[in-house]
Amino acid sequence: RALTPDEFDNVCATLGLTTSDVAMITGNTMRAIQFWRAGKNPVPQATAILLNGMATGNIDMDWVADQVAKFQQPVAQFA
Repeated sequence: RALTPDEFDNVCATLGLTTSDVAMITGNTMRAIQFWRAGKNPVPQATAILLNGMATGNIDMDWVADQVAKFQQPVAQFA
């Protein structure tokens, strides 16, 4: 089931995640996160699964940080 705006805020607060953190982790814009918080758009299922996994300890925060870092590295150009 989808997260309500209050549930989304609660899980983010539990994890100590800011809007900027959630945007970076999920690959979304800060505006998208603000829309989720305001209830203007639903929280995507993949985001809800990720955040709930992190909150329950089933997904390791260090692993998430490592994965985010991999996506932020420049991609080598192919000649």
